[in-house]
Amino acid sequence: MSIRRLSVPRWSENTLRVETQPYVRPADWPAMSDIPDGQQKFEGLYAVFDCAANPIAVQCDGNYTVDWGDGTATENVSSGVQAQHNYSYGASGLSAVTSRGYKIAKVVITPNGGNLTSVNVVKRHSTIHLYASSVPLAAWLDVRVTGEHITALSLSNRNLGTLACSSLLEVVGVGTNSITDMSFFLAACHNLRLVTQMYTAAATTMTSAFDGCGRVQYLPPMNTSLVTAMNSALSYCYSLLACPIMDTHSVEDFSSMFVDCVSMRYAPRLDTSAGTLFDTMFEGCKFPDFPVMDLTQALSTGYMFFGCAIVRVPALDLPLVEACTGMFYGCSKLQRIEQLNAPLCIDFSELCLSCSNLEYVGSLDTSSGDSFGSMFQFCVSLRELPLFDTSNGTFFEYMLNECTSLRELPQFDLSSAETLIYMCFACKSLLAIPDIDFSNATNMYGAFGSCYSLKNIAGNFPSGRAPNNNNFIFSDCISVSKVTAVFNGDTILGPAALDGAALDVVYTNLPVVSNSSYLSVGSTYGTDSDTPSIATGKGWIIYT
Repeated sequence: MSIRRLSVPRWSENTLRVETQPYVRPADWPAMSDIPDGQQKFEGLYAVFDCAANPIAVQCDGNYTVDWGDGTATENVSSGVQAQHNYSYGASGLSAVTSRGYKIAKVVITPNGGNLTSVNVVKRHSTIHLYASSVPLAAWLDVRVTGEHITALSLSNRNLGTLACSSLLEVVGVGTNSITDMSFFLAACHNLRLVTQMYTAAATTMTSAFDGCGRVQYLPPMNTSLVTAMNSALSYCYSLLACPIMDTHSVEDFSSMFVDCVSMRYAPRLDTSAGTLFDTMFEGCKFPDFPVMDLTQALSTGYMFFGCAIVRVPALDLPLVEACTGMFYGCSKLQRIEQLNAPLCIDFSELCLSCSNLEYVGSLDTSSGDSFGSMFQFCVSLRELPLFDTSNGTFFEYMLNECTSLRELPQFDLSSAETLIYMCFACKSLLAIPDIDFSNATNMYGAFGSCYSLKNIAGNFPSGRAPNNNNFIFSDCISVSKVTAVFNGDTILGPAALDGAALDVVYTNLPVVSNSSYLSVGSTYGTDSDTPSIATGKGWIIYT
């Protein structure tokens, strides 16, 4: 199994453009017109720069008229045909030069008999290309649109690598109550600062609707009662101060909804009763309180709180979840997990990886768990763990790696375990290995290496040849003074603090072998008074 290892945290105030000042509309922008209810109209302010190429292209379904806003004649365009224009900086109909260095054209699109059913204002000019991308640099500054017959409105582009509408600062009234798909609606509008009104009553999906709107601080209330998908809807809205008021009772997909919304100071209160997908929902968020959520229908919560600033996780019921991989990965401020009930979850890998302040873990229902790799890796403040069900587990690689404060290892059922590579490596405070059956493991390389305080070793260890099993399992365990374990294959015990009598106990517990397995006890001071013949008589080779 592959383990994802990322640097945590992934963001900083120095690398993200977080807006700190409230937005004020430039005073030298032309005013937007009021559009009465029932009128079909698109109106937008378009920046015109002092250069040779200022291309613009639009396309509508329904015959339409375009006023380019520069004094040139209006164009009557047939339904489905692209209209395009190249602005001249010296055109008479443009605004005066603004304080920002450009002039402004007020573009108006209206139906020419019949109705407008779709409006797309981020089309590519057919002959003038500002850069090599498939989408032009659309210099929209402010837009307003209405029309109950409009079922498709394109103000951005699904290709988030482009700069379509990257100049857009305002949306003063947009959408219609006939649009069902609002996916990527304003995605990649990196400079968007103000949204005053959204018409969303018919929307069923808002996937990535505001994805990448990194400077917007507030969003208006939205009627989202029919929406079933909000995945990535607000992701990378770095400056967003609060979740907008939304009805989410029908939403099934919440995955990545708030990724890197680092300015939200309070956890959103959302109806998640219908939610099934929650992967990376709050990744990178910095509010301290755990959200009030209903997760009874959740199927997946992978990396749900990755890199978050939550301090405490209350009792959580996840009755249907099959994967909670990395759910709290990188939550460096997390101190307590009261209870986690996930009876159907198979994958617990990286659950609390790098939770450096985690001190308390309550009861865990892990009865279906197969993978526990890196579950508590780098949890350096964790002193103890509850005994939780690992009877179905096969993968324990790095499970407790570098849990430097852990003093006791629960007597886990590891009878099905296969891989335990570096399971407890560098657990520098660990005192004992309890009587655990490791005999079916196929790889225990370094499982307890560098456990400098380890004194007592019990358990039943696997057979097999180096280096895949017991070899180096106890490397640098210099304090070991008592071993009641049974070793069934090649094992290195030294250096250790075993006296002669303690070594003889080890030899006595060795089984009879026919494959010349070896036991290395070099640098163990008891080799001057031990009885290695106890082991050699059983077919073992003793290295001192």
